[in-house]
Amino acid sequence: MQTNSEYFEPSYAWFKFQVNADFVRKAVDMFPPYFAEKPASSTGKYHATWSNMKGGLRAHTLAVAYMTHSLSDAYMLDDREHDAALIAALFHDAVKYGFGCGPHTSKTHESEGAIFFKRVADRLNYPNALNEQIYTAIAFHQGRWAVCDPSKIFPDDFGKIGQLVHIADMVASRPEVRFNFLETSLIG
Repeated sequence: MQTNSEYFEPSYAWFKFQVNADFVRKAVDMFPPYFAEKPASSTGKYHATWSNMKGGLRAHTLAVAYMTHSLSDAYMLDDREHDAALIAALFHDAVKYGFGCGPHTSKTHESEGAIFFKRVADRLNYPNALNEQIYTAIAFHQGRWAVCDPSKIFPDDFGKIGQLVHIADMVASRPEVRFNFLETSLIG
């Protein structure tokens, strides 16, 4: 089986700055061991069939990163913001089953994912001026369904990076959306 850094190889070319691609290349191999094996959803309710099989969480994450990259021009992101959104997309479900790999997706995986990002960024000494925006985008990637802070009202409180990652996640989760690059050897 491919390592996460090998699996996410296509995404490194999407970064505008090599330092960010280098960070992600190291960071994704720090994701929990279950990340490469689990489906995107433990119930199958909110994700496409292709992502609800073994390895589907990884495939879904790559699809969200692709959508984030593809839609970034519509959000008028500068190059730094583009890379921050891409990092948030790649981390958004990193600990979807929690820190301990429960049988079901964690109901607080958004905030857990944001905390996980901060830990990895600190451990890899990743000083990005947009780390707080990355953290927020991960913490609220489920938009109005996020449980981290019910006082936030989507979309104004999440910023354009958070809005983009949320929309990319929703589009990538739709059952009718297919990703040709995932239909090769990337799933399974």
